[in-house]
Amino acid sequence: MTLRDTDDDRFSRWGNRLSWLLVPLAAGMQLVWLRRPITVGGVTMTLELPLFGLLALIAAPWAWVRIRTMDRCVQVLAGAFAALVAYALATIAWHASPVVETSLFTTVPKTYLVVPLVTALAAMAAGLGLALAADRRRLPVVLTWSAAALLGAGLVAWPRQAPVHRSVRLATALGGSATIHLVFLLVAAVGLGWYLRSREKTAEPSRAVSLSWPAWPGLALAVLGVAGILATGSRGGMLALAAWVVLLVGRSLLTGARGRQGRPGRLWPWLALAGAGVAVVVLVPSLRRLVSLSDPLREQNLISALSWWTRDWQTVVFGAGSGQVWPWFAIDSGLVAAPGERMVPTPAGQVLLSPHSTLLAVVVELGLVGALLAGVMVAALGWLAVRTRRDGFTAPLALALVAGLVAFLFDTYLLKEPGNAFWWWLAAGAVAVCSLPDRQAASSNTANPR
Repeated sequence: MTLRDTDDDRFSRWGNRLSWLLVPLAAGMQLVWLRRPITVGGVTMTLELPLFGLLALIAAPWAWVRIRTMDRCVQVLAGAFAALVAYALATIAWHASPVVETSLFTTVPKTYLVVPLVTALAAMAAGLGLALAADRRRLPVVLTWSAAALLGAGLVAWPRQAPVHRSVRLATALGGSATIHLVFLLVAAVGLGWYLRSREKTAEPSRAVSLSWPAWPGLALAVLGVAGILATGSRGGMLALAAWVVLLVGRSLLTGARGRQGRPGRLWPWLALAGAGVAVVVLVPSLRRLVSLSDPLREQNLISALSWWTRDWQTVVFGAGSGQVWPWFAIDSGLVAAPGERMVPTPAGQVLLSPHSTLLAVVVELGLVGALLAGVMVAALGWLAVRTRRDGFTAPLALALVAGLVAFLFDTYLLKEPGNAFWWWLAAGAVAVCSLPDRQAASSNTANPR
């Protein structure tokens, strides 16, 4: 064994050890409110920015070495998002500071527009970096334990968060009931992936997680993850779950999934899962709101935003400017007092405290330029799911990322909710790492860290 081999082995071992930080991090983010505003050097931010920045810095050596072997789809996905954020920062420089009309006219400092975007970039760097730190044989195990921590800590946090959110709907410190369902969808996908991989009989030992581990914990994790989505009472979460089930059924049909005795894979588990979800929604009174998509406040928000966006061709093409319509961080941080009716009078008209739709935020504030970059992201994510459809562990996770785009229509992700974004980017990075061809995986694990 050469000195270089020794260094490479040590580099890989430390990367695997670093990845285990995800387990306590998962529990901590569900229990501790990291969106608490702090002021450092006169700049207001949340605890998420220094946390994700530190994690990205720690994981940087492994990300630097292995990012070249990452699936090209994820490279395009991350690159398009970085370009989207860069363009958003440019629009802040082009426009004057936005004004919020509450009891007084409040001019929002531009730092309150810049900080959320920087935090979003830090969340992406931290998520992808920690995914790249572990090798592909160890990462599924770490992900499964992290998913279990997310689920367990989320259930523990539920009673504590109910008085805060003034609702019995499932919410945690990581996110409210309107957003946290995306994390539980990823939890369910990891659990299902573990179940499928554990039952998978393959002639390639390198692709097996560990057949010595039982399959039933993965199935339990998937079922409880789905239950968590239902408990949030989120219509966006319900639609994302339905989309995921449809994609799973489609994958089963297209790939000719086969059972343990070589028989074609059966659809009844997915149909039973969907039927159980529908039954729960119908039978539980507090969940019957899921069958209604009507929301007068969101309708007014949509009308006001689109009217402002279509006022001239420059706004249509280049957008109104990041934070011009929804300077939401100024409200979240307490700079601007939030009105009780959830609507804010702005120059654009009556709008909600935040866009409540990633698509709406991108189109209105970043225009067709931003929409084009977002389209590149969607295309890259879709192609990633197609490329990984035959892999037992990563396919459910890749399909969950695609299905989660439905939730993006009902609330603001990636550009907002950095805690949720961190786990979303981690899942994307995990799909890229775990689905590497053998030769690429070998080269990434033996790359010279120097």
